[in-house]
Amino acid sequence: AVNTSADTSSDSFGYPSDVLLDNRRLNRLDVQLDQVRRVLGGYTHLLADAFRPLLGTLNGHHLAGDLPALRRA
Repeated sequence: AVNTSADTSSDSFGYPSDVLLDNRRLNRLDVQLDQVRRVLGGYTHLLADAFRPLLGTLNGHHLAGDLPALRRA
């Protein structure tokens, strides 16, 4: 299990995260491709509680844009 959160501060929402994404960098291609490699290359299941995009803003600003790639993986 991997806990991922996105925020602009170093402590996120006050709980520890395995992967902390910086909201200010989610539109950068290198960050998006790192997420694609990590998520599509290793995840088997996904729980999303904020419906935020998991692959950065590569497919938009909502998790729904990532769903086709997640389903294919």
